[in-house]
Amino acid sequence: DVSGAEILLRCGENKLVGGQEDQIIQIAAELAAEAAR
Repeated sequence: DVSGAEILLRCGENKLVGGQEDQIIQIAAELAAEAAR
């Protein structure tokens, strides 16, 4: 499982702004893949 906090931290690192929900989903998928390794 990936926490919402982890996703938001990665969004901040990538300097995302509102309206970029597709990138948030991509980040969540990447974090989940990293956690599965």
